[in-house]
Amino acid sequence: MAGRCPLTTYTHRSRKPHPKHRIMMSMSEQDFVTSLLQETIGFPWRSDRRIRHTTELRITRNRVDIVFFEETPEGNIGTIIAVEAKLKNWRQAIQQAYRDRLFADRVYVALPSKYASGAIDNISQFRQTSVGLIIWEDDKAKVYYHPPRNRSQSRSHATSVRSNLSALVSCK
Repeated sequence: MAGRCPLTTYTHRSRKPHPKHRIMMSMSEQDFVTSLLQETIGFPWRSDRRIRHTTELRITRNRVDIVFFEETPEGNIGTIIAVEAKLKNWRQAIQQAYRDRLFADRVYVALPSKYASGAIDNISQFRQTSVGLIIWEDDKAKVYYHPPRNRSQSRSHATSVRSNLSALVSCK
């Protein structure tokens, strides 16, 4: 990290317009993540705590595209939501999101609507793995399926991620 604090407060009310001239076929995964972060996503937050996010958070040998989390007034980390954004391959995304259940309270896959029909047709796989589905359509992110709260986290992974997020919060 070396002097860099890759943490942003997730703002529910402000929204920058998405460039209308951008064509999904030329959009990179990073552009897609940026687009998602500019949207209000209807996650099932349990409180009015400050919601923050970071991108490309390293977890073991992998990186999570987006991690949203609550920051309590005491500086603790509340609910953690992991989002794996993919332009096309929902099967790979569901595998990555399932891995994120090691530390997150809820996990989601985000896909552009143009490539989401396969995921929607196989929504039973999302339900079986308790992975949510976000569809990005017409410059808006809509939650297609909310997974139940994850009750089977790895204590060591969850503790490590909460510690890393706390360090990000304190580096500001």
